[in-house]
Amino acid sequence: MFESVDIAPEQAIEKKPVWPYLLVASAFGVLFSYGWVKSPALGIAGTLGVLLVVLCLGLGMRNFLLFLILIRINLDAFHNQLSMNLASYQTTSLPGVLGILILCVGGLYLLVKRVNFWSYPLVKPFAFFFSGCLLSLPFSRNLTQSLTEMAELLSFVVLFVLIVDSLRAEKDIRRMVKFLVLSSLVPLFVGLVQVCSNFDLSVFSLEPSFRVSATLTHPNAYAFYLVMIIVLSVSLFIQTRSGTHRSLLLFLIALLLVSLVFTYTRSAWIGLALAVLGVAILKNRKLLIVAPLTFYGLMLAFPFISLRFDALFNPELFRYTSLAWRIELWSASIPYFLSHPIFGNGFGTFQLIGFQIDDWSAAAHNDYLRLLVETGIIGLSGFLILLVSLARLGIKTRRKATGRYFGYITTGFVCFLSAYVLMSFTDNLFNHGGVQWYFWAYAGVIASIIRLKKGGREGA
Repeated sequence: MFESVDIAPEQAIEKKPVWPYLLVASAFGVLFSYGWVKSPALGIAGTLGVLLVVLCLGLGMRNFLLFLILIRINLDAFHNQLSMNLASYQTTSLPGVLGILILCVGGLYLLVKRVNFWSYPLVKPFAFFFSGCLLSLPFSRNLTQSLTEMAELLSFVVLFVLIVDSLRAEKDIRRMVKFLVLSSLVPLFVGLVQVCSNFDLSVFSLEPSFRVSATLTHPNAYAFYLVMIIVLSVSLFIQTRSGTHRSLLLFLIALLLVSLVFTYTRSAWIGLALAVLGVAILKNRKLLIVAPLTFYGLMLAFPFISLRFDALFNPELFRYTSLAWRIELWSASIPYFLSHPIFGNGFGTFQLIGFQIDDWSAAAHNDYLRLLVETGIIGLSGFLILLVSLARLGIKTRRKATGRYFGYITTGFVCFLSAYVLMSFTDNLFNHGGVQWYFWAYAGVIASIIRLKKGGREGA
């Protein structure tokens, strides 16, 4: 599959014409000038666009992606503070603007480089899923919202292809993995400050009034991001033989676990346990002893962990839990699916339906149900095919990976993907752009590994 991809040396890339990038920079420069006069949000978007083009030209795509990996997780903090409006309707936010700009700059880069987009893994199943989303547009309850969501969705696959195209050597893959882990430092610091500022073990309700969200828009989104980074960090910790690296990773994992505890996200706790159990079974049996002891220690240190689960098994308390509310929401959503079972009610519009059901813009808390309602049977089928293709890519790469490093990285991805599939039944992983950004970046690393093993030429 990868042999047909034309991987040019770094020097050849630099000889490509820069006028398309300058044209894009000029267009965003006009938005910059006009925006700061008419709309601060539009001005910020124009400024960000010029900055991205300049960085892409100055750093090169590989380093540019590393820069974006570091900053993207922190932009959700500005989701509500900096937004753009169209006809009195909030259309997108700063993270959404970044996604659209990546779509433009990355798409232009791939076009100038003449990359055979269709030869990359996952692109064809993604195209099928994207087509299902397109077919839902005529039935959309808000076309602007649907188009904005689809632009962000398309930016994920562009990011994936850019990463696969840019990582041409083992050192590039290692650096990208390192930056994925390092991206957690700012959210982790902010999250721990939130924990220390609101720490109170004396009073806990069924649904806590405070949950740490760090730089993301919701505690659940932060929790799912943490699960991914913890699984990746555990994989790195097991495979490295450097005492310094092991000490740093162990300290980081401990802080990540504490932060995850205070998100109060039960599905993320379960997902992490299953993912680590998978790594233990597939790669390191010592974890079968260490992991349960660690989780037991966390339950002793933070008794409210068990309290969060006790209510689920108590018939008198269950009706007051968020899971009971989810089940009611899911039941009430079925008639909306039945009204447009084939093509759905429009991609990205479930919260409008949630508002009709529960009098507030409730997310689906079930990615499969959300896509079934929004894109119908066709869209959901495309999403399931995409997940299966991801799983096949991960398993195939794990089988072909050689060496401790690649073996553990690919195993970690397969185990996290399994947890991702399960967590999606009760939460909104697909709904959080920050989580998806790093999920697809991780998938790009996996695809880069198998390309390298198949003899893809390394850049200079």
